[in-house]
Amino acid sequence: LTENGGGVHISGEAIVDIELCVFVNNWAGHGGGLYVAKGTLSGRNTVRIFGTSFSGNTADTENGNDVYNHQLTTVTVESGCPEPYTLNSPTKGSALDTYSYTGSGGSPIEGSLFSYTECTGDPCIATNSSSDDGSDDNFYCINGGIAGGGVDGCSCYSCKIGSSGPHCASCEVGYNGTDCSAYPCQATSNSTDDGSNGNFYCVNGGIIGGITGSCTCTSCDAGFEGPHCSGPYHAKNMTELFNMLSNQADYFDSKGKLQSFNTSNSIIPRGDTVVLDVGKYACSTSGENCASQTRMLSMNELYGDVNCMDDDASCILDGENTRRMMFVKGTGGKKLTIRAITFKKGHATMGGGIFI
Repeated sequence: LTENGGGVHISGEAIVDIELCVFVNNWAGHGGGLYVAKGTLSGRNTVRIFGTSFSGNTADTENGNDVYNHQLTTVTVESGCPEPYTLNSPTKGSALDTYSYTGSGGSPIEGSLFSYTECTGDPCIATNSSSDDGSDDNFYCINGGIAGGGVDGCSCYSCKIGSSGPHCASCEVGYNGTDCSAYPCQATSNSTDDGSNGNFYCVNGGIIGGITGSCTCTSCDAGFEGPHCSGPYHAKNMTELFNMLSNQADYFDSKGKLQSFNTSNSIIPRGDTVVLDVGKYACSTSGENCASQTRMLSMNELYGDVNCMDDDASCILDGENTRRMMFVKGTGGKKLTIRAITFKKGHATMGGGIFI
């Protein structure tokens, strides 16, 4: 005898899909077939059930012969079928014997509380003939697409990058040909062009290379570097540094609540380099800028390099005992390098110098 969950016991802030399974003649104290344990305030146990049947299961306490659902959980019995059978209609079977915890944090099992079977049907077969419409289970599906469905119709999904549409036969911007192959990259002077559509920011003598989605810009003119040959950028004072690095700023609304907004500054292209002159950068200098009353610089999804001109940390960000110097929120999955900067007199509840 298993204490709880004779077939399956789920716990530990789990996310589980149960697909096309059979629970038969299982036995436990609670949840003869399936027991979903108590979640936590930081993470619920989440379970979805597709095309699955329950029969002959027994709970000694009679609390959920088939399914027991504890508190801080989300359990859903779906009335449809899982991929690749989403177009099929399953057969509804007997009603499930379920139990849901009724105390604090409890919630009923959602969906259609029945066993479901017969999802699979006759599988569709992918072909490269545009006339195949699925009526005989043959379905036009190319460019890496996976044919799914059956009895009630076919579909084509999981197209390769660059292709889309009901047969994965349509090419997205930056891709062409019957196989939707990637275009060679094209150089532009628009700093927002990231190569996702084949257009890539590449200036100052840079030579463009690569294909859509993986563009490069190399062999920059003398004095320029970085992934776009657009840097480095030199910041001589706090205003220039703010305009290059701080793409967010804060303010207090009429109710005293802290709000953030996009500065719309001409931020450096992601991945470039900002070089600070030797000296002190502070918000109190006349005519200079900072992100807010509590932050000097606020960076959202920026990456690249922030360096002092010299490697002796003689470039100083001075919080003047009133501000955090740098707030970093995400780096776009790339690396941000901060080199040879002195963080001085920062003040904040957490991370007086840098909060990441």
